[in-house]
Amino acid sequence: MYKDGRATQQRWAPLTRLGVYKCTCSDIHKAYGDAIDDGVKIITMSLGPSGPPQNYLEDCFSIGALNAFINEVFVSASASAGNVGAAGSVVNAAPWVLTVAASTINRESFC
Repeated sequence: MYKDGRATQQRWAPLTRLGVYKCTCSDIHKAYGDAIDDGVKIITMSLGPSGPPQNYLEDCFSIGALNAFINEVFVSASASAGNVGAAGSVVNAAPWVLTVAASTINRESFC
């Protein structure tokens, strides 16, 4: 990335624009708001809480994602980011967030 915030990228779709935002927990609501104000239509997160799962109505990541969802922004999150639960579980369980995970055919490497 260049010092002025520009980055090189290969475009896979016409008119695609990449937005990168600082997303510490204390900044999460502002980052979501900035993305919404910038006209972003898809937010992908590879981050999450480091503690045990919370009620998603009180979790800063889920509340920010709900605001995005209300503003017609699609939100997806990595299942492994911040995951501290039992094998086969995920932390981000808000129904307005698509949680994405990876696996293998026989899932041996994940057990």
